[in-house]
Amino acid sequence: MIEFKKKLESDEYNMKVARQLTDIAENIQALVKLMALVSISNDDAKAYFMNETLTHVLDSLCNSVDDINNLSDSLVDLD
Repeated sequence: MIEFKKKLESDEYNMKVARQLTDIAENIQALVKLMALVSISNDDAKAYFMNETLTHVLDSLCNSVDDINNLSDSLVDLD
């Protein structure tokens, strides 16, 4: 019974990590798509993006990198 509980907890944790990694990957993918759209946009759209949203996009990317590092650290702890 104890082994089953440990396996269940391990499986739940693995699913949580998998969901977090999926969320991170989706966020990064969205940022890449946004950057591609900006690169083909006209000068006004580029200027708006640079002035109004770039900081938020970079913050989001930094948060994703932090999330990856945190998950990586927790996965190392499991070994």
